Amino acid sequence: MAWAKGLTATVRELRLHMCQTGAASAGAREFVTKFYPALKEANPSLPVLIRECSNVQARVAARFAQGREEAVAVDGKSAAEIKDIIVNLSK
Repeated sequence: MAWAKGLTATVRELRLHMCQTGAASAGAREFVTKFYPALKEANPSLPVLIRECSNVQARVAARFAQGREEAVAVDGKSAAEIKDIIVNLSK
């Protein structure tokens, strides 16, 4: 998966927050099952934190050099849309 290569050049940590059962987090859960293995295989040293909590808004957060962070709400997004958001965050 070419999309996952090179994330570690800019991203220092990736966090995915989601609800275990909420419909709005379905895409985030699907992202974990579909795309997480390829993401970790391409970036074994990148910390990818998956946080599950009841009734939380699904979001992706990326930490960059010097502690700068960006977060994007992904409620209701599909797994492919979340993948695209991660790619855009890394640019």
